[in-house]
Amino acid sequence: MIFCLLFSVFFIIYFTIHPIKYKKIPINMATSSIIILVFLIFFWIIKYNDLLNWLIWNEQLNPRKILLIFFSIAYISISTDKTGIFDILSVKIINFSKWNTKKLFIFFFLFASIITIFTSNDITILTLTPIIFYLWKHSKINILPFLFIEFFTANTLSMALITWNPANIIIADTLNIWFFQYFKTMIFPILVASLSNYIILYNIFKKDLKSNFSFKINYKPNIESYKNMVTHIIFMLFMILTLLLSDFIWIHIYQIVLFYLWIFILIDLLYYLLNEKNINFKNSHFIVSFKKLPWSIWPFIYTLFVIIWVFVNTNIFVNFVYFLNNNIHTILWWILKVWFLSLFIANIISNQAMSILFSHILINPNFIINKEILKWIIYSIVISANLAANLTIIWSLAGFMWKKILSSKWINITYFQFLKIWLSTTILTAFVTYLALYIIL
Repeated sequence: MIFCLLFSVFFIIYFTIHPIKYKKIPINMATSSIIILVFLIFFWIIKYNDLLNWLIWNEQLNPRKILLIFFSIAYISISTDKTGIFDILSVKIINFSKWNTKKLFIFFFLFASIITIFTSNDITILTLTPIIFYLWKHSKINILPFLFIEFFTANTLSMALITWNPANIIIADTLNIWFFQYFKTMIFPILVASLSNYIILYNIFKKDLKSNFSFKINYKPNIESYKNMVTHIIFMLFMILTLLLSDFIWIHIYQIVLFYLWIFILIDLLYYLLNEKNINFKNSHFIVSFKKLPWSIWPFIYTLFVIIWVFVNTNIFVNFVYFLNNNIHTILWWILKVWFLSLFIANIISNQAMSILFSHILINPNFIINKEILKWIIYSIVISANLAANLTIIWSLAGFMWKKILSSKWINITYFQFLKIWLSTTILTAFVTYLALYIIL
């Protein structure tokens, strides 16, 4: 059974990274996940009735609310991005740098931070990567410093809020961590991680940041409507404020984001009725934003949940829980064990699957531990899930997306190049971030 489960995970991840067409049928993230689900049911590795009961009745670790939060936030982020706000800011940042590469490096770091905090790491990568390509195309400067500061900042700051990463949502929803409680605990480690990334990457690329560059801006940002842009920004800020207050008003995160999802959909539909009458509805702001949603992640996450659920009912999982519980004498041993295992496992089975697996461990009745240490472990796993995306270029959705965009622009960053930056950056960043968490807790 374990072999079948490992095969299932690697089958999905392989075709996520290398999608193909077999007799005109695409085999990609979505279809490979569906194939594996059928495979698990067909060979009675999981019974259909058990699967149905689990998907309907299991409340503690179920993908329904997690996916609802993720897709609501994704639509709101994509819709806000489509107003052109980040497009126009990017051009202003290049102008504001006055053609100085050091200033531009700082501005890209700050801009990537702002976009990630207000939207998500995926939106940051989708927005900034094409802009950096445009910068390279018209100035011919070395864009590696800007690509790496964008990528590492996006993945690091995706742990800033519960809602900005599926891994965060999985852990927080399973263990009933409220929004402000999470933010209050993570703010210091996040600042340390972000600053660490910046200092290390600056020192790695400082030779490439000494010269000025010439750049002709003949690019006009696509602004649909300034009123629409301002409306989206205002409601985005209201949503974040409401999420921060959710601990005090006792409203669940999924209820808040669902409420704001309907507001944003209403805004987009009204915008079409009032301003886009001459545009085919298929090309409207609402439909374009809807189509851009990462629909393939739906079967992907569901199938990962099923695979981990099957694994949880094996003796190997029980032994793994006992292994974590045994031979622990100090919090330092917990730090080393959780740090190593979570980062290692995330880079074998992906950061989402690692989050699902460790969530099962933490709610397992055989996992007996002091509440203070448990709190530390929960946030350590969140850190690992987000920083894992900086460890290998392909084992997270953000990394896969980044690599795909660059390949489409004929920019090739080899795995060896990425590995060198990782060795220099992520290990130290992870260490100081865990240390910051230890200090704050």
